[in-house]
Amino acid sequence: RGAALLAALPRRSLPLLPLQPLLPLPPLPSPPLPHPPRAAPAAPGIAARCGAQAGGGGVGAMAMRAAARTALRGRGRATRGFSSESDGWLFSERMLRELPKSDLHCHLDGSLRLPTLVELARDQGVVLPAYSEDGLRALVFRDKYANLGEYLQGFAYTTAVLRDASALERAAFELGEDAFAENVAHLEVRLAPQLLADPAPGGMTTLEVLRNVDRGLRAAAAAAGPAAAAAGLPGPSFSITACMMRAWAPEFSPWFAELTRLGAASSASEAVVADAIAARDEGLAVVAVDLAGDEHGYPAVDHQHAFDAAHKATLMKTCHAGEAHGAESIFQAVTSLHVERIGHGFNILNPAMLAPKTVRKLSVSPEAYVHNLAEYIARRGITLEVCPTSNLQTMPSLDNDLTRHSFRDMLDHGLAVTVNTDNRLVSRTDSTTELGRISTAAQLSPQHLREVVLQGFRSAFVSGSVREKVDFVRAAEKQVDRVMEKHGYTAGQL
Repeated sequence: RGAALLAALPRRSLPLLPLQPLLPLPPLPSPPLPHPPRAAPAAPGIAARCGAQAGGGGVGAMAMRAAARTALRGRGRATRGFSSESDGWLFSERMLRELPKSDLHCHLDGSLRLPTLVELARDQGVVLPAYSEDGLRALVFRDKYANLGEYLQGFAYTTAVLRDASALERAAFELGEDAFAENVAHLEVRLAPQLLADPAPGGMTTLEVLRNVDRGLRAAAAAAGPAAAAAGLPGPSFSITACMMRAWAPEFSPWFAELTRLGAASSASEAVVADAIAARDEGLAVVAVDLAGDEHGYPAVDHQHAFDAAHKATLMKTCHAGEAHGAESIFQAVTSLHVERIGHGFNILNPAMLAPKTVRKLSVSPEAYVHNLAEYIARRGITLEVCPTSNLQTMPSLDNDLTRHSFRDMLDHGLAVTVNTDNRLVSRTDSTTELGRISTAAQLSPQHLREVVLQGFRSAFVSGSVREKVDFVRAAEKQVDRVMEKHGYTAGQL
């Protein structure tokens, strides 16, 4: 996601890795489990209210929910804007803000504070198209974007100011501070360290990039800890994910330019994994790797060796897939990269997004293909990191209308889903806003809301032990129930 120059560069300058075409995939074998996993039962007080507010399953209930979403479109599209009109949300902003939350998909270079970007640019002599917040919001960080390329333009400015160690540590601290202030109890920050490293004297190595991010987040968590403990909240905790790039060019950063000069283009992803392992082994909170960037023409299987190395080193793994490409991209991430989570996964249930050459070689219908894949992912417990506002800004098919998002269909299909910010600056959002928007657009019941919030903790990549994670999830569950009951979701009031 940090490859902001991608759209501006000629296509011929990008493929520095030996790339293969995205091959059609065969039908999925039948998984060994007979049924998709069932959601964990809600706490008694909340579960009683859930059925009353939104109804249970079945065709009739699904039809009622579809009608409700259609009504939302008809009343001036209350959920399509970007102004956080929380008065129209299904759940109160106060309750959503009080809930302990997770943010599993948050890019550091897309989540700077705007005043900090301006200040750092002035101090470092980085040229911006404007030096006022209003000017930057009008020219770069907009309410809506024409396409993904336009969405990514702002990263050229944020990465430019983050190649300084103190600036990077400050940005990480401020991101943690902002997230923890809205009761994000677990924050996962991802970045491509190779975009911020500089082999020149005084520049940071990729490992030093990860150290500075860890230092900033650790300071933010320590500062927020006493207030969280006083409020009975779990955490705050954090972890770091190092991103590989599907495609890149020397112009992306000094690190990439040097790698090209040395003739080591094919080792880019392996180098990121090696640094992630080294960072983890020296005690940093780096626990996972990711693959980001343009899916079209840059298949995930080209990075299989790097993911194999991460897998053997017991790092956790996620991959941007199904964001701007079809379900076969998700298939590759699941079957070739050993991922535990999928970034976005927006098109997982959309047969129309399958590439024509994939469809021609299928032995089943496109509809059966995506159904089989979704069933397989649900049964494996692979979690989707959904980023509603980001999708709304970059997916033309949504027509700036969040009620068209596939989030509710994912839930109805039994998929494990979480709600995340993606880029807090570029998408002008936070975790509370994302929950408010998608819960309203998808007409979530209180039980759905509870399960989505808790899924974020269950699917978290944490730096502690399994026992610590179990205790953390239990603490989060208790606090979620306390907050929801405080706001009236109790059996006694039905």
